[in-house]
Amino acid sequence: KDGLYRVHAGPYSSRDSALVAAGKIKSSAAITPLLTVR
Repeated sequence: KDGLYRVHAGPYSSRDSALVAAGKIKSSAAITPLLTVR
């Protein structure tokens, strides 16, 4: 798909840790992260 990229990060020890990382990604990269639980 043109213009789309998939980035995987983690695993994180808790949901809160993942949310903190997602917030940093959102503010620095101007994208909206999507959290998934596996």
